[in-house]
Amino acid sequence: MAIETKCPGCGRQLRVAGDYAGAQARCPECSTIYVVPGDDASSAETSASDANDRWYMKTPEGQIFGPVAKTEMDHWLAEGRVSAECTLRTDNAPEWRPADEYYGELTPHNQGPTSSGSPFAGSGGRPAIGQVAAAQPDAARRQAQSGSYMVPHRGGLILVLGILGWVFTCPIFSVMAWVMGSSDLREMRGGRMDDSGKGLTQAGHILGMIYSLLWIAFFVIMLFVFVFAAVAGALG
Repeated sequence: MAIETKCPGCGRQLRVAGDYAGAQARCPECSTIYVVPGDDASSAETSASDANDRWYMKTPEGQIFGPVAKTEMDHWLAEGRVSAECTLRTDNAPEWRPADEYYGELTPHNQGPTSSGSPFAGSGGRPAIGQVAAAQPDAARRQAQSGSYMVPHRGGLILVLGILGWVFTCPIFSVMAWVMGSSDLREMRGGRMDDSGKGLTQAGHILGMIYSLLWIAFFVIMLFVFVFAAVAGALG
């Protein structure tokens, strides 16, 4: 049975096989060497921490929920409100981390340490001091997972449209840059679009918005002048 424990240096949660209770390990995050507690000590430590710790959840769209107790977060998980794309943090561990680092059941094909690939396996099958006790999801897998819902940005196109509106004095290009820029910036904030083109998108969006507003103001003024002239002609 796996042991859930927490690094005393940085608070990172680790999961190791129950056979390695009492062995020394090095945290992969801060390199702190600590002793893996037994099942009873681990449960007591987790219960005491959960009683005082407050949890927060951030959805892929950027919405943040919390603070709630660990029992409430477990309830959200049972209701299906917590997915692998969500990130979680606590007051004791303020860094946002993927939800499957806290809830292993969210990880596809989740596997614990084995005898051939155990992070504690030393010579003769004995635990080795200083070896990494890391059962966390692979960084490359998390990157591929987080990028699965992203679409390429259109920053270059939006900037070109914003410039063309000014060069050719054509509000059509400016309106297109304004509308497309607003939509893409909203998608970037929600994490559904590649935000590496955010600067280009913002520049094109601003150029399109300013020129479109100038044309709207010009149209309103000309309409007012036309109405005023018509009224003055009718009265005169």
